[in-house]
Amino acid sequence: MLMLNQLNGFNASRKTGIQFVGSKTLDTTSSGISGFTFDITGLTGGIDTEARLNDFLIWGHSASLGADAAMGSTATGLTVTEEADLYSNDSFDANLGVYWAYCDAAPPTSVTCTNGSLSANFGKNAIMLVFRGVHPTTPMDVTRTVATGLNTTVANPPSITPVTPGACIVHFGHGAHGTTNRSYTAGPSGYDYFVTVNNAGTAPSTQRSVMGAGYKLNVPASAQDPGVYTGTNNTNDSWAACTLALRPG
Repeated sequence: MLMLNQLNGFNASRKTGIQFVGSKTLDTTSSGISGFTFDITGLTGGIDTEARLNDFLIWGHSASLGADAAMGSTATGLTVTEEADLYSNDSFDANLGVYWAYCDAAPPTSVTCTNGSLSANFGKNAIMLVFRGVHPTTPMDVTRTVATGLNTTVANPPSITPVTPGACIVHFGHGAHGTTNRSYTAGPSGYDYFVTVNNAGTAPSTQRSVMGAGYKLNVPASAQDPGVYTGTNNTNDSWAACTLALRPG
């Protein structure tokens, strides 16, 4: 049975276009090939604190490793689509996975992220963004775009060109670095929201990670280039980024 707030959220989203429900971040050194659990309850920054039926989940997770990691993710009761598994090879190697799931069943309270790392010495991050009013059967308006780079931690999400007016542009970026913490101090100019997380809390002893993500609602059907993040960097670092266009529906 649907709760009243679930029905209200569903109906409102159909009237107002895509809405931002909220975000959640994670800083972890969790080890083990089975991956780590990312609790996605207690969302902040949007119109709700929880994902509801018919909401749209989109998330990324990173692993700063010395190799190309086998990135993956699952969510109990939902079909998860992988949009990107990116690798950038410098002295410190960036790995970024990006995924989405439409909540056509009860939303999960967590997702599982895997990266093939058996060591807690390497940093990982995760960011979840939840939206309402995304098209239930064709959520990706066009094919996502990706980019990687060397000699800096600062990610530069690439341009994308939606074909549907009112689309929402979402970007994820990750930088891999050594044991001096890096940070993203700002996201792309002109975007509605930016959230970031690094390994300052867990302080892994070999390599560390920084991530950012954000969105811009209601864009026209024309080229949209989020642009470079603002942050600290080093020539031994690397980065990976993904830009997506969500179709309203």
